[in-house]
Amino acid sequence: MAGWDNQRVSNRVPRRQGVIYGPPRPEPDEGVNSALIGRVLGIGMVALALAVLAGAVVLVNRPPAPTPTRQVGPTASPPAPSPSVLPSTQPTQDLPTPLPTPNATPFVPIVQVGPGFVTFGTQFNPDGTVADPRALFVPSDRIAWSAHLTEPTDASDLIVRLYKLDVTVPGGERLLSEGKARSRVNDRLHFTRSGLNPNRALEGPGIYLVRYLRTDIVLAEGYFELGG
Repeated sequence: MAGWDNQRVSNRVPRRQGVIYGPPRPEPDEGVNSALIGRVLGIGMVALALAVLAGAVVLVNRPPAPTPTRQVGPTASPPAPSPSVLPSTQPTQDLPTPLPTPNATPFVPIVQVGPGFVTFGTQFNPDGTVADPRALFVPSDRIAWSAHLTEPTDASDLIVRLYKLDVTVPGGERLLSEGKARSRVNDRLHFTRSGLNPNRALEGPGIYLVRYLRTDIVLAEGYFELGG
């Protein structure tokens, strides 16, 4: 028995002093730090791989972007060419020729007889009417007139005014004189005047107006012209 034990002991490989068999084992602190760093690096690599993979999937599955279209606003109409640049071959339209503006017709006095008018001349008939009615006189004439009123009126209520037509004054009538009316005997419709000297009572050539008024009511009036 003792011999067997000796033989079993003799078959073992004698161990050397100070030699440790098996894989090297790190120090306790060094092993913990290395394991932690390894895990962190592993997790980082996995996260990076997942991110790359996700990006690739997004790029592959993203629909193609629509082709940008150019927006075109409303087409502006080209400006019409001015008449100065129209081609000479273009036919021209016949435009109506503007009519010349007619000159103002000068006022020409005419002979007027009857109620509401003053008739002019140089002589009277026996009944007090004008024997030679006319509307144009010269400075050498002696002017007479007969006024036929529109209604009977007393001479004391009448005013006779003599005007000269003048476009430079308001209303176009310039007052030359004013006086009382002279009626025929027992007649309240007919009033006369004779012997008017143009050189003394008038102001040269022009158109004159005689007007009979009762207050502001015109009962008779007439125009005559004095030539040069």
